[in-house]
Amino acid sequence: MENNRNFPARQFHSLTFFAGLCIGITPVAQALAAEGQTNADDTLVVEASTPSLYAPQQSADPKFSRPVADTTRTMTVISEQVIKDQGATNLTDALKNVPGVGAFFAGENGNSTTGDAIYMRGADTSNSIYIDGIRDIGSVSRDTFNTEQVEVIKGPSGTDYGRSAPTGSINMISKQPRNDSGIDASASIGSAWFRRGTLDVNQVIGDTTAVRLNVMGEKTHDAGRDKVKNERYGVAPSVAFGLGTANRLYLNYLHVTQHNTPDGGIPTIGLPGYSAPSAGTAALNHSGKVDTHNFYGTDSDYDDSTTDTATMRFEHDINDNTTIRNTTRWSRVKQDYLMTAIMGGASNITQPTSDVNSWTWSRTANTKDVSNKILTNQTNLTSTFYTGSIGHDVSTGVEFTRETQTNYGVNPVTLPAVNIYHPDSSIHPGGLTRNGANANGQTDTFAIYAFDTLQITRDFELNGGIRLDNYHTEYDSATACGGSGRGAITCPTGVAKGSPVTTVDTAKSGNLMNWKAGALYHLTENGNVYINYAVSQQPPGGNNFALAQSGSGNSANRTDFKPQKPTPARLAPNGRFWINVCCSPPRCSVLISKMKLSKMMTELTRNTVRNASKAMRYPWPGISLPRGR
Repeated sequence: MENNRNFPARQFHSLTFFAGLCIGITPVAQALAAEGQTNADDTLVVEASTPSLYAPQQSADPKFSRPVADTTRTMTVISEQVIKDQGATNLTDALKNVPGVGAFFAGENGNSTTGDAIYMRGADTSNSIYIDGIRDIGSVSRDTFNTEQVEVIKGPSGTDYGRSAPTGSINMISKQPRNDSGIDASASIGSAWFRRGTLDVNQVIGDTTAVRLNVMGEKTHDAGRDKVKNERYGVAPSVAFGLGTANRLYLNYLHVTQHNTPDGGIPTIGLPGYSAPSAGTAALNHSGKVDTHNFYGTDSDYDDSTTDTATMRFEHDINDNTTIRNTTRWSRVKQDYLMTAIMGGASNITQPTSDVNSWTWSRTANTKDVSNKILTNQTNLTSTFYTGSIGHDVSTGVEFTRETQTNYGVNPVTLPAVNIYHPDSSIHPGGLTRNGANANGQTDTFAIYAFDTLQITRDFELNGGIRLDNYHTEYDSATACGGSGRGAITCPTGVAKGSPVTTVDTAKSGNLMNWKAGALYHLTENGNVYINYAVSQQPPGGNNFALAQSGSGNSANRTDFKPQKPTPARLAPNGRFWINVCCSPPRCSVLISKMKLSKMMTELTRNTVRNASKAMRYPWPGISLPRGR
């Protein structure tokens, strides 16, 4: 149930246009009818077109100068109207419009993720989410209340944005002030106590200045789950100067707070393919499913986050065909959570009696206390011109970026066991306390890039681009000594138990060269065929700022490893090429790809796929299956 008061300018103008059109045609048609006896061959043709609210034809990122249909990439643009009509309140919901993009992740022993856990073409893409072309940091859920459109680009995006996942990228475009006034307000209620309200106000001040305010509030429970709740609030004021002139300045601020209860999932007992972890617990094979509403966490579980982002963008039209833009952004995302999960191994099951209703499982507390910051300045120049008979669409620029992350060490939380069939959440272990065993990562990047699309003939285009990144990553990590379990270290002489001891202190520098090339041929006005090749690289520490010492274990973040250079189309022996042809009328695409993976990375991929396959077969009672709304 939703009430909308909708007066955005583009919709208002459309209604006015069609009303005027109907009124204007009537007298003209009557006049023609009156003249019909003497001018029977006269014809009046009225043509009109309006931009599609559902299928945007152009990316809002200046790095993509050509229309979506003329881009040699697989690109999907989700418009604001689609987001509204579907009630997609967050990025995860909006991405349901894109095939091959998923937002589900669950592992053994309750290891799960919070926020937008995005997988594209089978690979983690959570670190390749951008807002207005700038990397967005933090594993939080991103609301769409301040989003104009969402652009999903499949395939390597290293040339476009620098280090990134090999399978693609996601770019959320923020709402900006417009040179017209309007209000869009909505109030929604639904099942599972869903309540949400939004307000979007755009007001013109003078001839060239406008302000815009977006506000959001939402509270809801997860359908079919006890205790699991989500609550978030956001405000996004912005102001624009110089609208309609050659010099434009945009100032934006975004603040979002979230207070959620995370879901550690439910046991898989009773599901098809389930098998008890040992002969001594075989009674679980016939004991039936647990109630899917059961909550195995505690009343103290929480997932809190705060996002603050300030942006300044200046645009100058040098002439009708050339524009320069400079963007400065500071952003900070703080997240703090305690999520309880069950441990389903045989050693974690306690059997007071032979009745499975009395059996209990061990619980573990998954914690995170992290702060991410980014400061960046980016300059971009776009221009269209001709050299002889060849047309050019050029986009070039430079970027300076500093990203930092601090993971605060916290003292372990001890939790009592929980009954398998009748869990009790009235446990209050208290909040997290920091112990000083922190992990700090920082990456500085300088990048320069240039792209060009060449219009060779009316029907044939060539395009290419190159990006050079110089990066420097520093990382240090400490561990509280004297603990137990995996990763525990012994306290040095004279050091008290629980004191932080540095275990990693290292750095990594290097250069990345990513490039892309493509060709496109227009078969018809609305259809084309293209071929492209692209390279994307991920250096050690590029995903999570964490580095591992040279020669230590099989971590992909070892400082003696080279950047990963995968492409997602096919796995092939070194030097082999694969050609994929994909047709989706009126468009066919041909992708040539080359794959180079070290033996270690191949084994890691195999293990990941193998573990994911196990999870889908439900062989372990401790696998958690979080349920979404």
